[in-house]
Amino acid sequence: MKKLTTILLFLVVLVSFGFSKDFSFFLNGLDQHPEILGGFLPTGSGIGINYDGLSIKDGDLTRIQLKLGAGYLQRQIFQNPVTDKYQKIGIFDEFHFTWSAEFSQGFGDSWVDGLDFVTAYAGYQGKYEKFYDSLIILKGGGGFPKKTDYKIWLGEKSKGQPDSIEGFMARYGADRASQKIYQDLAKDNNYTSILYTGARINAMKDTWTASRGFLLDLKLSLAPAFMNKVSTYYSAQLNAVGGATILELKRRNGLNLFSIVFIDRINFTFIDGDAVPVFASHVNSLGRKMRGFDNNTFNTTFSLVNNFDIRFASPEPFIRGIFARLNLFLDLGYGAGYILNTGKNGIKEISESGLLASTGAQLELSIFDTIDLGLQVAYLINGSAYRNRSEDVLVSATFFLDF
Repeated sequence: MKKLTTILLFLVVLVSFGFSKDFSFFLNGLDQHPEILGGFLPTGSGIGINYDGLSIKDGDLTRIQLKLGAGYLQRQIFQNPVTDKYQKIGIFDEFHFTWSAEFSQGFGDSWVDGLDFVTAYAGYQGKYEKFYDSLIILKGGGGFPKKTDYKIWLGEKSKGQPDSIEGFMARYGADRASQKIYQDLAKDNNYTSILYTGARINAMKDTWTASRGFLLDLKLSLAPAFMNKVSTYYSAQLNAVGGATILELKRRNGLNLFSIVFIDRINFTFIDGDAVPVFASHVNSLGRKMRGFDNNTFNTTFSLVNNFDIRFASPEPFIRGIFARLNLFLDLGYGAGYILNTGKNGIKEISESGLLASTGAQLELSIFDTIDLGLQVAYLINGSAYRNRSEDVLVSATFFLDF
């Protein structure tokens, strides 16, 4: 009840603040469930509000930002909850609420009009998760399937069982409540509080069809034990993006005619702790950052990734921000260290290291650089995808441009 009251109070404050000229609303991302209308219907999003009425330093932006989000999403887990070797896949669903408050202060002028060169920030994020059986039917009565039937489960148990956290644990003979790898999944819900701070340098001019400059962001996060009953971890993430427009042709009305842009992204992550939750390992996993590989795989404490794109943008026919785009990409990634949640709570330390590489193309329709609907073909140069271990060429739909 206290958690629900906190969320409702946060929403009331968020909305009530919107009736002032110093406030502005924004959409806080989109996410999807792959089994609901094939993933084409967003099932997760959020709203945010910025308050820019304070001024600590003339000419530099002082901002207070509040965000509230919710979503119904799919999660995948691969780690054996007993020995922690990657073997069988488990799939379940989650419904979550998130809320956050952040204070930021800018310093100096960027070469891009209207932007501060350096921005320091600090904040708090809360996350409440409720776990459910997957929408995926497992053929064979609930054991680990050789094949999955990607249809919404309507309770027809004679045609198979829905995948679930309990089913995943049962495949290894593990007790959900007492296993130590997935402590956040021991019960049907979990609450996590995260403190974070960081700084970013913004010298990037991005007009969707053209990018020039660079962006650098360093973020430190901590989910401390004194604020959490289960999830306890810390992480450091450095994200650097550089863009160069090689060719840009404009129509008379200012809309894009054709452009070629080079984008390079370097991401470094270190994450560890007594109980790293699934959502944190999902975002920070090496597999998540490499196109063609699976989310929540190669979950080592350290990862370094380089994503390189050559982007060809077609004409914007009627509205700025809606256009077709072809991305040619090359991803290189290296992970090392202990597999997450090993070496803690009586679990043996298991180390792993390796190099992943993939290349391919994405053909998509970009809608305001927020939704990117299309098709991705990835060739795995080194390493394999856990869901398709014998395949080197993987075809998938794209919904959002992550890089």
